[in-house]
Amino acid sequence: MTLGEKIKTARENRGMTQNQLGAAVGVTEQAVYYFEHGLRVPSVQTLTEIAAVLDVSLDWLCGLEELKKERA
Repeated sequence: MTLGEKIKTARENRGMTQNQLGAAVGVTEQAVYYFEHGLRVPSVQTLTEIAAVLDVSLDWLCGLEELKKERA
């Protein structure tokens, strides 16, 4: 799963719209759309805020959990 797919999945699991997530992290609804569709990559600060708002780990968002499992 890509970063964008993970953001979208976590957002939908929390019952949030793109507009609500954008407002919560200080970006536009269009920026969230771009993140979810892989057209832009959020800054580290924005990614950290997204993880906090969506109550997911940065490791999961960035794919590090899967990488750790592969190496184990």
